Amino acid sequence: MDKKIEERVKGLAMELQKTLEQNICKDPNSVHNQMTRAGKIRDEIESLGFLVTWELILNPIDPENPRITVTVWKPKKNLSPELQKIYDDWFAKRNGIKN
Repeated sequence: MDKKIEERVKGLAMELQKTLEQNICKDPNSVHNQMTRAGKIRDEIESLGFLVTWELILNPIDPENPRITVTVWKPKKNLSPELQKIYDDWFAKRNGIKN
C-alpha cells in the first residue's frame, strides 16, 4: 500500500477521533456540522479501501469528556477463498455485524 495513502488515512483517523471526542456528547442540533464532517472523514477513509470502526468509552466521573478509540482496518491481500471467509466472519463478529 502506498505510504502517502497510509499517512493520509492515519491523519484522517486522528481527525475523526478528535471530532468525535469533542462533539459526541453535545446536543445533536448544535454539532450537526461537526458530526457531518465526521461522517465525511469516515467516508473518505473507506473510499481509500479501509474500514473504520470506533468505540465510545464514557467515564461516569466525567461524562462530558468521553474517550473515543478509532480503529482503521487494513484490508487483507491475497487470501485463499477459505481464509477470506474465515477473515470475513471474524471481522463481522468482531465489529458486531453478525451474531
